[in-house]
Amino acid sequence: MNARFLLAVGAAVVTACGSPAPQPTPTLVPTPVATPAPTAVATVAPTATPGMPTPVDTATPTATPAAPTPSPGPTASTTLNVCNSPIGIAEAEGLLWVACYFGTLVPIDPAEQEVLRPIEAGLGAIGVASAAGSLWVTVHELALVRRVDPAASEIEATIEVGPQPEGVAGDDDGVWVTIEETGEVMRIDPSNNEVVATIEVGLEPRHVGLGFGSVWVSNYGSATITRIDPATNDVIATIEGGRGPEGIAFTDDAVWIANVIDGSVSRIDPESNTVVATIATGAGSEGLLVEPDGNVLVAVAREDRIGMVQPAREAAFPLLTAGDEPRRMALAGDELWVTNTSDGSVSVFTEYPIPE
Repeated sequence: MNARFLLAVGAAVVTACGSPAPQPTPTLVPTPVATPAPTAVATVAPTATPGMPTPVDTATPTATPAAPTPSPGPTASTTLNVCNSPIGIAEAEGLLWVACYFGTLVPIDPAEQEVLRPIEAGLGAIGVASAAGSLWVTVHELALVRRVDPAASEIEATIEVGPQPEGVAGDDDGVWVTIEETGEVMRIDPSNNEVVATIEVGLEPRHVGLGFGSVWVSNYGSATITRIDPATNDVIATIEGGRGPEGIAFTDDAVWIANVIDGSVSRIDPESNTVVATIATGAGSEGLLVEPDGNVLVAVAREDRIGMVQPAREAAFPLLTAGDEPRRMALAGDELWVTNTSDGSVSVFTEYPIPE
């Protein structure tokens, strides 16, 4: 294997945390956690979260080519204790921002690898995205979206949305939020912080991403992907996918969807709106990120590792050993950052092997 260092790339707008017989979503029973003192640096050690829902379905996967046999890969060069149940992660104003389910948005200085003072977001902070000069955080249990000024590290607006908001992505023209309970996507106008459109999609929409001039939504409960035209807010395609679709990513010629229940990643041709390949990646495949060479990194939550899909070969390989239950990823300079929900940490990788 060749060792390759991560290169800086522009941030992809993708976030967030189905089947023919949808699995019910477990009831969230939060366990209160002590909030760090406002003036202290947030280096809170993780605590047990018995009420936190299992993020991956335990249903038996459908027939899919066998995933690569997991083998120990390189471990993180650094592991930071961040908060209780970190999930979403995004970059803004030179910092990384981690959404923590039990109520905080935690900034990290990646250059110093230092955890900074958190912002109180509210119970159920899951998705976080950078758009229109702000950070946008979904607060699942409060049916809110927080708009945060990353330069001032302050909440600048609170927007009421539908019940159980989860995924979020946006640009200067609109911020899109999945509403899990009602099977909808809401569009927020960043010029006035108002909801300007509500669009029906599928059951339990989870992640949302912008690519190929469209908005793409993964519908966990109905095993479909919804494609929306942002010019009209109309649904232009509904695509049958794998079971439990969640993470979304984009390469030059394809849309990639992680399927949590099937333990796979699907490749969608945006010209035909059809799944053209499904690649086994491992149990609980959820978060996706495209790295500088165009390979698709996969957070395999139930195997505590990061895998890689090479689009040219349509093959997957084990890559890195992460923490307990890796969920989301982000690039910062030469480093890959991974949130590990069950142990309350973020793993930092400075290099990774490219399979030959």
